[in-house]
Amino acid sequence: MQRVFESFKVLADRKKVIYDADVEALAEAQISSGEALWTLEAVTCNAGSATIPSAVVCLWHQEGRIEKQASTGDGPVDAVFKAIEHITGIEVTLRDYRVRSVTVGEDAQGEAHVEAEYNGRTVTGRAYSTDIIEASALAFLQVINHIVLRRAAANRIRPTENPSAEPVAVG
Repeated sequence: MQRVFESFKVLADRKKVIYDADVEALAEAQISSGEALWTLEAVTCNAGSATIPSAVVCLWHQEGRIEKQASTGDGPVDAVFKAIEHITGIEVTLRDYRVRSVTVGEDAQGEAHVEAEYNGRTVTGRAYSTDIIEASALAFLQVINHIVLRRAAANRIRPTENPSAEPVAVG
């Protein structure tokens, strides 16, 4: 509840009016977020009809270091995803990407849904923000964190059963 309240205060600074759906989205985000090896510190992007879409992503690693990466892509979201893949060393195949509004108005929260495939398994992430680029980065990072943590757990539980398991790339 404390994290939901802290998220509520941040959202209240961004929005003029808070709706029930906003509070529900904050609670859902906390429920589905889980443990994170990587946390989004900052994201910025540049896109338009007369420019190459680019992004700079800054991630904080659980060990305390900060990693930054710039990337270009087919659009700003693609550039963000590529930068996150480069920082974390995890490359996935994007299967589905959707953005929808969860509230109304010019300062509405958007929900980003990311579905990716990694080693034959489907992994999904979902995040909310008034900035859809940020929501997209958070949802994609949720996918990456699920993969990294699943690999780490598999290596701790059965270290001798899968000798060909790759170590987790963290930088």
